[in-house]
Amino acid sequence: MKLNKVHTIITEKIIAALEAGVVPWRKPWAGGAASPQNLISKRPYSGINVLLLSMTAAEKGFTSPYWLTKNQVLAAGGAFKPGQEPYDRTTGAGSNKNAALVSFWGTFGKKQNKDAETGRDTGPRFFKYFLVWNIEQTTGLDALAPAPVTTTPVAPDVAAEAIVAGYPNGPTMDHTSGAAWYRPSTDHVGLPPRDSFTGTVAYYATVFHELVHSTGHESRLKRFVAGAALGKGSEVYSKEELVAEMGAAFLGAEAGLPDNLDQSAAYIKSWLTVLRNDHGFVISAASKAQEATNHILGR
Repeated sequence: MKLNKVHTIITEKIIAALEAGVVPWRKPWAGGAASPQNLISKRPYSGINVLLLSMTAAEKGFTSPYWLTKNQVLAAGGAFKPGQEPYDRTTGAGSNKNAALVSFWGTFGKKQNKDAETGRDTGPRFFKYFLVWNIEQTTGLDALAPAPVTTTPVAPDVAAEAIVAGYPNGPTMDHTSGAAWYRPSTDHVGLPPRDSFTGTVAYYATVFHELVHSTGHESRLKRFVAGAALGKGSEVYSKEELVAEMGAAFLGAEAGLPDNLDQSAAYIKSWLTVLRNDHGFVISAASKAQEATNHILGR
């Protein structure tokens, strides 16, 4: 994958968060809140964009999950609050410093080349970004935001167990091991006895981590390349571990599990080293983690 300025901009944002002691993928959005989505299309953002928007929301104190581009704000008849106005090239007024960054892959040309099994576009692509603002930075658009839906709360452990049980054609699993692992050759997850975990969050975080690994199986998303070194310390292993870390966080957020996992200095330092050496690493991992999450959720 050819890297460009966008990869560097995004990776530097993630690195800055880690240097501040925040692991962005450990709590991608507030428990119980909706995933970030576009106000006009109502389409949820995915992959690295979940992290980028959630980081901005946490930094600026936004509680709404809805975001719009400058053109969407104006086309919908809205306006920006004082101090939130985007930069205007004609007048030189405003600033984009309060905007959030969203990235996407585009495809050159009109023809779409789809892989028959995965549905992924295999044609030549480009990677770029654009800017969005939270609805709380605007006025006149509140009527476009959907009214909150009243639902019966589901206990996080119940929701988490439903995710595990609902994994379509998932791997086999047992709780008789002395460690947690996933073995591609047998498509099996091994876990310690459930009562040996320190609590519900630790248990399901571990289960989700191993289930995300299982989506890389050749019968699913085919992340495991034949003959590739998967041992600890290898590049393939490091990348797959970050996919599992992020995917487990995404699934935990879906279930509404609280986050009390490792954010130690040693843990953060290990990821800083990896990300500084490869500016495409975190973007690729987030995309694969989103694919894994969607696969487990049957989306």
